[in-house]
Amino acid sequence: MTRRVVITGIGAVRSICKGVEPFWDSICDLELDTRPIPETYKQNHKWKSLFHVPAPIPDIERYEFHPLFVKAMDKTSLLTVDAAGLALEDGGFNFKREGHTFSVEGIESGAVYIGVGVNNLHAA
Repeated sequence: MTRRVVITGIGAVRSICKGVEPFWDSICDLELDTRPIPETYKQNHKWKSLFHVPAPIPDIERYEFHPLFVKAMDKTSLLTVDAAGLALEDGGFNFKREGHTFSVEGIESGAVYIGVGVNNLHAA
């Protein structure tokens, strides 16, 4: 059986930009998003570097989740929702809210691949 994989959209989220074009432009322009490690962190942890990459700030207000639902999600989950929405938009899909869920027009079957780096100090 032959299987085909089609990448229809990319949800690029970086601490200095969001979206495929800004993401690619920042890479081509060699823009770094490193910051010095704050002094308060240096006092409590041992670091191998003097710099870190700040976490992106998720933008999920546009999805109109209930505030309690947003409060219950950790930052990685919020970023995942943001990236998935950007990937659907980049792929040209329209999604709409239906009660507590979302529906996406034009998807018969699909999957989402999510790559996440170290997301907190406890995992480091």
